[in-house]
Amino acid sequence: MFPTNEQVFYNVFSATSLTVLARCLEGDAEDWNEVIQGSAGRSHSKRWANEKARKLEEVLDHWKEARRSPSQSKALPGMVSLLLTMIRQLDELEKQMEDMAANLPEVELVKSIPGIGTKLAAAIVAEVGDVKQFSDAKQLVAYAGLDPGIFSSGKFTAKKLIIMLLQNAVKILNLNNG
Repeated sequence: MFPTNEQVFYNVFSATSLTVLARCLEGDAEDWNEVIQGSAGRSHSKRWANEKARKLEEVLDHWKEARRSPSQSKALPGMVSLLLTMIRQLDELEKQMEDMAANLPEVELVKSIPGIGTKLAAAIVAEVGDVKQFSDAKQLVAYAGLDPGIFSSGKFTAKKLIIMLLQNAVKILNLNNG
């Protein structure tokens, strides 16, 4: 089953793929459409789940007839269970990070930079630490490894990005020093 799981799921290490694999290894002959849709939740459509269930049925027909290694049959369920546990733990850690980030005004300021969401903003704030360690915004920008030089190519000028980063750095410094 595992080597042919790639025929069903693009990401064989996704929670949905691993949940289905665990059920297959347990020998559960369930409604695969329900298992897939339940595991995927709202991230995928019913049509997607139906297509995956159809492909899975085809793969399972061949898998049931194939010869399997007894040692692999014993080890694989434990490995899949461990991966699913790690995914759940990572999801919980991400939720805790998002909850903590929601209480930090610095995160909202960093999120004001286009293209930066909650996770990246929280990571930046955590990496920078106490902005009071910087005497001015230029030090913060230098710490981040940004060169305030002007780079241009055709109509694009990087100066605007640097100015925006400096403005946000000033806001963060003023928030923490005020």
